[in-house]
Amino acid sequence: MNKHLQAIILSFLCLHTIAQSNVKDSLLASLKRSGIEQRSFILMELAELYQTSDPDSSIVLAREGLALARHMKNADNIALSLYRIGVAHRMKGEYKKSEEYFLKSLEICKTINNEKLIAANLNSIGVAYVGLGIYSKALEFYLQALKKREEVHDWKGVAATLSNIGIVHTQQKNFSKAYNCHAQALKILHSIPDSHQDAATVLDNFAYLYKKQGNNAKALETYNKIYSTFMLVGDKIGVHSCLLNMADIYLEQGNSIKAYEYYSQGLHIAQELNAKDAIAQDLIGLSRVYTVTDKLIDGLAAADKALELAKESGAKQIVKEASLMLYKKHKELKNYNKALYYFEVAHAVDDSILVTENAKVGFTLQANYDLEKKHTQMASVHQIAQKALTKYAQQHYLFLGVLLGIGIIVYLLIRNILQERKIDQLLVKQKMSELAYLNAHKIRGPVASILGLVTLYNRANLADDFNQVVISHIDTSAKELDRMIHEVANKTQLVYQMHEQNGEKIEL
Repeated sequence: MNKHLQAIILSFLCLHTIAQSNVKDSLLASLKRSGIEQRSFILMELAELYQTSDPDSSIVLAREGLALARHMKNADNIALSLYRIGVAHRMKGEYKKSEEYFLKSLEICKTINNEKLIAANLNSIGVAYVGLGIYSKALEFYLQALKKREEVHDWKGVAATLSNIGIVHTQQKNFSKAYNCHAQALKILHSIPDSHQDAATVLDNFAYLYKKQGNNAKALETYNKIYSTFMLVGDKIGVHSCLLNMADIYLEQGNSIKAYEYYSQGLHIAQELNAKDAIAQDLIGLSRVYTVTDKLIDGLAAADKALELAKESGAKQIVKEASLMLYKKHKELKNYNKALYYFEVAHAVDDSILVTENAKVGFTLQANYDLEKKHTQMASVHQIAQKALTKYAQQHYLFLGVLLGIGIIVYLLIRNILQERKIDQLLVKQKMSELAYLNAHKIRGPVASILGLVTLYNRANLADDFNQVVISHIDTSAKELDRMIHEVANKTQLVYQMHEQNGEKIEL
């Protein structure tokens, strides 16, 4: 990043930090002189201010607010405190723990009809599921949150949820859908005053989309643009996202020095946040840098620590990345047993859960949401058309029934005709076989006898008595031949008659 730009950013950051510190100091001062009910509200405000810069402090403040809310039996503040604790745990990459708090808050919100906080919890549960790599569940909760936020006209919340849905589509490589979601979110935020930080978050998601598409130039341009915004507002989560992704791009471009610099800066911020998943991501990045700079042992140690932290946070995708990294490194070192172990660990993370199945389920959920929305918008039209559709359906089914009946009758007729033809053909075949047999065995015998007798008769040296015997045999053979010819003629006539009845002609 340009050094002059960094200097300008740091100057603004100092001013913003002072302003933010003043807000915190003011709230802390008010906390000391406020009544118990007001104290609970101030603690919630402070917890929100600290959640992206110091989530551990945010948890402490929210827990104190929770104790006060329970003492006062204030259900709204209890639900809000639980929600704030959940958000802070999510910022630390503790997704399962954050989900527990969101679900507790959601249960209370439903009993007191706090619609806005219901929507916020639904959205945050979706974020937790993204961290866990369960995208189908994430999308399910996002769509519920989107519907609820539209109902209560929480347009900033609508924008946030739309962009979150875009992240799911990016992970599933539905890039056009992801782009549309982020674009809609940005359009909404541009119409809302004081939404610069929210817009920067959406642009961060846009940059991640560009990166996944392989458009590194556009991704770097966007990350550099929003980096300053996150720095100015003190959003360490946003700053870390920029540093991590820019480091990935620089490493891909072969700039290992710059990649190491950005991974190291990101790691420092992640450690300040005590965010296990973020630390693991930076360590995986550093492990890659060590690999290309021939520091295999350092790379092995970084990947090993990354896997440990990823398992603790429950981030499946990071577990898989770290395991594959360890597999490759142990294979290079010829530690084949360990290489095989890490290969199995990587593939124990079910890819179908992470991508394929979620893509199918996600597509179905999105389609169902779109259909439900269209159904709501066209409810009156549907009511008017229902009777006509019912009548048409009845006529349609009646027509199909008649058509089916005719089809069955035609089928049976054709089948009978074909069966009759088959029987006729078998009979003809039988008759033809009989004719062939007569020709081969009956007719040719007498003919051969006659021809032989004629040959003998023509011999000049034969005695008269022998000639008489020959003539007698010729006569007998001729009569036998005549009888066979009549038999063949009769059978041939039967074949002709059979085919004439069926309107067919044959040639023998």
